[in-house]
Amino acid sequence: MKRIILTLLTLLLALSLIQPVCSLKIGDVVGQVLYTDIVAKIDGHPIRAYNVANHMCVVAEDLRAYGFDVVWYADERMLTVAPSKTVNPASFPAYVPEPPKGQIGAPAFPILYTDIVTYVEGREVESYNIDGQTVIYFQDLRKSGVVHYDNAVRITSFTHADPWSVSLSKTDFPRIAGGTPSVLAAVVRTNEVGKPVLTLASDPGGQYELHVSERGLRLAHYTYGIPEGDPYYETNFYKSFLALTTMGLPDVDANYLHYDNTDEQKAAVSAYLRVTLNGDPVKGDCFLSWGNGHADVNFNFDKMIGLNAGDFLRIEIGTEDAFAAAAGQPVPANRTPEEELNALRQRFLFHEAETVENELCYVLRGEFRGTTIGNQDTLDVVYKAGGTKDLTHSLYPYFQVIDRIEFGADPKIMIVTGRILSADKQTLLPSILEVNIYTGETVKK
Repeated sequence: MKRIILTLLTLLLALSLIQPVCSLKIGDVVGQVLYTDIVAKIDGHPIRAYNVANHMCVVAEDLRAYGFDVVWYADERMLTVAPSKTVNPASFPAYVPEPPKGQIGAPAFPILYTDIVTYVEGREVESYNIDGQTVIYFQDLRKSGVVHYDNAVRITSFTHADPWSVSLSKTDFPRIAGGTPSVLAAVVRTNEVGKPVLTLASDPGGQYELHVSERGLRLAHYTYGIPEGDPYYETNFYKSFLALTTMGLPDVDANYLHYDNTDEQKAAVSAYLRVTLNGDPVKGDCFLSWGNGHADVNFNFDKMIGLNAGDFLRIEIGTEDAFAAAAGQPVPANRTPEEELNALRQRFLFHEAETVENELCYVLRGEFRGTTIGNQDTLDVVYKAGGTKDLTHSLYPYFQVIDRIEFGADPKIMIVTGRILSADKQTLLPSILEVNIYTGETVKK
């Protein structure tokens, strides 16, 4: 009987959290924190946690010490949470959870209403005030990693996802007049050494950059190199891209902090953009961004995607007819490093390749025609283990012209010598840069 009464009390307390927001004032009691013996951990390190409506919550501000960036905007009364670029579990606090001071499931202390709006990676989440601090549901961190509950040991855990990213630059998309295929289909998979590789299953022609990571994807679309009246503008792919950029999706230029999609927007997006992992749909929010001469369609996954050997992440942009036509297309085989190198060579006005045997890669320097600033020097790395990296954007701030590349004692570090336009734009000044061929990080000398 006591167990039944306690269960009913717990249910009533949970339901008490659901009150009309319009009737609440800051500081109103909206429920009770319940005593719990469940321990919350981030990357194996315990963190303060509370039971709210039978869901574990953590203090948003505490996350700063556990690999997250937490920013408070006083004027907007807004809190944002996002994973840090570098996560070091060794530096996490040595917090020791205290045993519950009351009966598990019984009320501990009140939960107060707050008007603070909290976003986790751009998505608005529920938040509450507990003892003057903002708490959010532990499960709302799932966009940044893996959340798992083990009832046998009474532990709920969060593990930061291993970061990965792959991309195809403009030079990977040959300019096919008319864009004969009508859908862009790309596949991310792991190669024999577990490295993610992005391969085109079809190519609609045009100039694009496709970037995919564990968090989502971005497709940048450059039309300035395609003349007006070109048959490309009548292809299903272009019409699909145009539909995505004109259907009223959130725009980061207008509201860069959040980009949730309504159910109607998600349905509209799914008619033109589809992502699957091993055949199962991947859900997320679609939003727009803009750059120098290009429009971007972004798709942020609802939760992080970790890739294991044999996984296939498929990305398709097109129309219903194009999807149907592409359904029977086989998953493409990985291009060999030699094929990657030759594909880049064919797209450059000139090229020079250097083999770095110790690091098992090629470095290709060339010139690509048709950008908004005229011809542009390019620098790409083709790894013999699979995949490529475009270093061009890393070099933009430092070089107008690339004159020479060479390697020193450390074969991972490429020394680039070139010239940059002076402040008065009258002369070209010498510049030297060190580039890590794996990370793309640059150090000015």
